Amino acid sequence: MNFLKALLKDKKGFITIQTAGMLFIMSFLFSFIYQYGFVSVIASGTRNTVRNAVIQAVNANAYNVFNGFTEENSGAYEEDNVWSPVTDSGDIGDNVASFLGLSYSNGGFTKADSDGTLEYSITDLQESISNPPLAANSSNLSISASYVLNIRVAFLLIPATVINIPQTVSAGYEAKF
Repeated sequence: MNFLKALLKDKKGFITIQTAGMLFIMSFLFSFIYQYGFVSVIASGTRNTVRNAVIQAVNANAYNVFNGFTEENSGAYEEDNVWSPVTDSGDIGDNVASFLGLSYSNGGFTKADSDGTLEYSITDLQESISNPPLAANSSNLSISASYVLNIRVAFLLIPATVINIPQTVSAGYEAKF
């Protein structure tokens, strides 16, 4: 404490170098905190949006699963000389894009700033449906979606790099009556 007090009372001019160093360290720290919050908000928002799209797809298939379960087929199947599954993953990617205002380009959904630079993108969106096996006495339908979230980060307002965050979201339906 005495060192700090003596440093502040010093009139020799050495404090300016230390002040510049402290300002640089503080700007680095605030930039890191801002970027962490920025990445957290985008990752959370996209995960919730994809989860909602997956839940919509599960709800769209719930009627077929429920009918199959009540007919003791144990899943979303229909007979047309051969038992075949009746499931549809819906348009998870299109639902996400329309809700978040993303545009499709380069094999993924992108969001750009007002000046056209990449803010974030969703790529490698893959959907998988797990329909209960035929006559297996199970009524669980689950849909999962995996994707890679690419977010542009900056250091002191200078674009630095793009980070890639793989994420997986799933939802399920179980017939109960």
